[in-house]
Amino acid sequence: MFWKKRKETPPETLQIQKDFTKFRSVVPLQRASVGLERRKVWKFYDCGDEQKMPVVLIPPAGGTAELFFRLFLDLPSKGIRLIAVQAPPFTDHDDWIAAFHNFLDHINLKRIHLIGAGLGGFLALLYARMHHKRVYSMILINSFSSNVEFAASPEKYEFTPSFALRKLLCNGVDDEEDACTASEKEAQAAQKKGITIKQSKHTPNTMNAAASSFVKEQMESMTQEELYASLCLQCREAYVDKNRVNTQRLTIIETDDITQKMADTIESCRSLFRTARLVTLKSGGVFPYISVSDEICLHIMVHMRRLDASLLPELTAEEGNVGSVRSKNIEKDTEREDKQEKKEEQKIINEDRKQPIEEKKQLIEQTIPDKNIQESGDQRVQKEENKSDEANKEEDEEEEEEEDINHGAQDEQQHSNNTSGQVNVQNYLHNEI
Repeated sequence: MFWKKRKETPPETLQIQKDFTKFRSVVPLQRASVGLERRKVWKFYDCGDEQKMPVVLIPPAGGTAELFFRLFLDLPSKGIRLIAVQAPPFTDHDDWIAAFHNFLDHINLKRIHLIGAGLGGFLALLYARMHHKRVYSMILINSFSSNVEFAASPEKYEFTPSFALRKLLCNGVDDEEDACTASEKEAQAAQKKGITIKQSKHTPNTMNAAASSFVKEQMESMTQEELYASLCLQCREAYVDKNRVNTQRLTIIETDDITQKMADTIESCRSLFRTARLVTLKSGGVFPYISVSDEICLHIMVHMRRLDASLLPELTAEEGNVGSVRSKNIEKDTEREDKQEKKEEQKIINEDRKQPIEEKKQLIEQTIPDKNIQESGDQRVQKEENKSDEANKEEDEEEEEEEDINHGAQDEQQHSNNTSGQVNVQNYLHNEI
């Protein structure tokens, strides 16, 4: 009886399993029930200095929060706080954004850095469109800004079994593994013939295949509802507003050794944000944060040190002055942005206040079409009243003069009567004598 030779496990796969075991022993899994629906439970891993502004990691389609395990083994020791999240099933982008915002409120995060991979980067851009004040910076890894190529009606997959949904979500992963196995077979055949094959830039890497197999294993732990929700978020069209993203604080990381179909998909992100910082890796495959995690950690540190001078290593006196100047410039930029945001908010408030006043003015203009006519009419009425008052005063004065004249005449007549009476008495007495 012949026994089949057991296939040896590649050393890359063994190294990934070893690092993942170490991660699970160091960083605990946490859960948070957010919102009115208590069955919607968020899973997340939190590690690092709590006083620092956290870096929130959003996984790709069909991925879990455990996919970023290698970043947790390196970055927290360098002063960066990492939070990898796994959302409960949501089939609509607006519902996901609202739930993610409530989740950040629940764990008391006012401002964050966002790192999104694949679909996670697309969701990060959608969240920044609605809540751009909360997102300080972003890093997009093999992500896209337009899902037109994925556009479809996912409702027909609502009752599809889990294994079929995994196959739909693992198109790029299966292609990478198949290419790797095919290249291995070609290399073995060439080695038997004594031919040496030069490894080109696009030759599949065994580490990429090991990373893809690890992602497929993690996908086995997801339920049918979670897989269907992830497919809905990837297939339903949504709009990304580039004006809401500060490209000076945006880093786009892409890998060169991916399929042409995926390369065409992630090109939309590069073309939309032309002024962003672009990093192109020669290798890494679809999941570079697993296969070449050292390079990803290096670029994350470069991105963070550009924004936060406190993450810089110990410097000399001259370099320390440069770092302090840089931190002061960053503080000035943030203060300037806050002032500008306050001005915009004040403008909106003033416009809202002006609207009812303008409506009242329009109503007044409709009821009184000509304001000048009304003012001239009022002036005329006032002038007529003044004239009538003046006429009444003149009449009163004339009456008073007439009364004075009459009183004077009466007094003269009385005086004349008195004098005539006295003369008559004197004449009578003279005659008697």
